[in-house]
Amino acid sequence: MIRRSLALMLLVTCTAGCGDIPQPFRHEGQPDSLARPKLTRGVTVRPPEGMDNSQAVAQALVRALGEQEVPALVHEGPAFGHVIESSAEDLGSIVGVRWTLKTPEGETAASNFQSIPKTILTKADPKQMTRLAAGAAAVLARPLADPDAQAVKAAGPAAVDTRIPVMLVPLQGLPGDGDKSMTAALRRALERSGMVVKDDGAPYVIEGKVTVAPGLPGEDTVTVAWILKRVEGGVQLANIGQSGAVPRGRLAGPWGSLARDIAEGGAAGLMDVIRADTGAARRK
Repeated sequence: MIRRSLALMLLVTCTAGCGDIPQPFRHEGQPDSLARPKLTRGVTVRPPEGMDNSQAVAQALVRALGEQEVPALVHEGPAFGHVIESSAEDLGSIVGVRWTLKTPEGETAASNFQSIPKTILTKADPKQMTRLAAGAAAVLARPLADPDAQAVKAAGPAAVDTRIPVMLVPLQGLPGDGDKSMTAALRRALERSGMVVKDDGAPYVIEGKVTVAPGLPGEDTVTVAWILKRVEGGVQLANIGQSGAVPRGRLAGPWGSLARDIAEGGAAGLMDVIRADTGAARRK
């Protein structure tokens, strides 16, 4: 997904190694092309200055963006991915807030003006403020839409299914909704890559291992290993490794499109190895 950074803030390195010993995750150097995401959807929201409850206003936009499946957080430090800057203007009974979405290169990608009645601003009711932020979030989320989130049409009954069958071991022990989100995201990413996930009877099995540990101040370090084995004989074909940093606490709730971005990098590497293995089997 990205060309420069992994959506919401995950900077990825990828290795595909053979043998039973997992390859170490590396942070230096350029990411392998197998793991580069196509989009940078992670958003850092800057609260508007010079107004009451500015943090609550920014958090309302974050929640509204979450409903658009755009991962975002209010952050004062270095930005991860895109940035939403803001400015406020007192207009009497309302406060006008201008939200501007900037790309990692600093270019304006979208802009929206939001009017907030001062009565609502004073109460700072989260539900009311999130509803008010919905319109701005819809506009700001458009440049960040994920084309791969669209449903894939099933093949017609007469079509020949040429997809490669694989089995997927569900992930366990992740914070937030990571177990569910990452398992579902990898399933979809594998199917977009030309595989079909089955409960049994497939020649390959994939197991994902994800760990989250404290990193630099204000960050968590995420390491991911997608382990690919042949069912027959249990031979390990590859370990696809990803690692990177996310703002601390980001993974305690919904993973959203971040799960898709991590899964796409892994699925691309897994498909590359499986195609090479099936090709080698045909040549024997």
